[in-house]
Amino acid sequence: MRATRRTQVLTIAALTSALMVWAPHISVRAQQDPDQLEQLVAPIALYPDDLAAEVMAAATYPAQVDEAAHWLLQNGSLTPDQVASSVDKMGWDSSVKGLTEFPVVLTMMDQNLSWTSALGDAYFNQPDDVMEAVQVLRQRAIAAGTLQSNSQITVLTQDGTIVIEPASADTEYVPSYDCWSVFGAPIDPWPEFAFGAGFVAGPHVRWDLSFRVAGQWGRVNWGLHNWGFDWSNHRVNYRRDAYVSHSPSVVDRHYPPRPAPERSAAPPKVESRANPGRPVVGQATSRAPAPTKAEPVRVPAGPKPATPPKAAVDAKSDRGFPQPKPPAPPTGTKSSAFSGISHGGVTSTNANRGQQSMGARPAPPRSAPPPRPAPAPAQGKGRGRGER
Repeated sequence: MRATRRTQVLTIAALTSALMVWAPHISVRAQQDPDQLEQLVAPIALYPDDLAAEVMAAATYPAQVDEAAHWLLQNGSLTPDQVASSVDKMGWDSSVKGLTEFPVVLTMMDQNLSWTSALGDAYFNQPDDVMEAVQVLRQRAIAAGTLQSNSQITVLTQDGTIVIEPASADTEYVPSYDCWSVFGAPIDPWPEFAFGAGFVAGPHVRWDLSFRVAGQWGRVNWGLHNWGFDWSNHRVNYRRDAYVSHSPSVVDRHYPPRPAPERSAAPPKVESRANPGRPVVGQATSRAPAPTKAEPVRVPAGPKPATPPKAAVDAKSDRGFPQPKPPAPPTGTKSSAFSGISHGGVTSTNANRGQQSMGARPAPPRSAPPPRPAPAPAQGKGRGRGER
């Protein structure tokens, strides 16, 4: 009986250990429900398929989106072809490079980085549900009369799937609309969502923002013509193949974690405490406080005074305040190698001890000369002075 119980206990312990090893691969974050997914895809559900696919892919790289938006703002004097040539040399993901072709879209994503991050995470981990949410909203827009073919786009229905294509191969039109009211039934707005240029309130869609996608943009291998949706497999296509994001900002809940790119093998950078108001999203950072690292002990080369212990992690120095200065010496003294030694009689005693340790011969104290009749002292002095 005891042997049976012991076997059961060992079995339970082994299963528990195996579960603890396997559990880290499971994300603790809950899946987004249909209402939340509709809230996420509403701002881009009426975009043409190629542009919407590019946005979903780039949303998995929110940090690069922020960097590209600021770069585009600083280089506003460049022509579109010059932008394409310069961006081609950047180390950003192809989807982020492609969005520099549409500054209004890139700016909208940068102004709403929390939404961008959530959209990328949802697409990466729930692609089927995200693509279904886009189709649901397009069906509602058609029923509400806000989505239909015109001189800018062509709306098609293929095997029950609604496809939006640009009417011209050389020009892409970006719609401007109130994404919380254009689909008939109202949608709860994303907190503090900022609309891009050309926004119009109410259930209306404007198609007056056009971008030329020919020239240098048509020659790069990351341009708009390389993107699209594969509705049958519920995925984004890039250059006619399934797009796979390698961003460290997203966590895969369905498959084992993908290996990180080589550039992420370096130690993660510590986020600066002087970070502006906008949070940096894109690097997968833990919100837990970092463990305190013990500083290595360095042995001094010579007899130097002991280094005072470092302050705690939450000291003022770690929050940007200067280190406290050491106490100044008493007034009237000079700093030297012996500044730390007490003065007065202790100083004299220590000095005598130091001379003895170095072999110095202190001068004999002055005293009255011995009486002349004493032979020993007289002979010693006589010989020393040359007397016979």
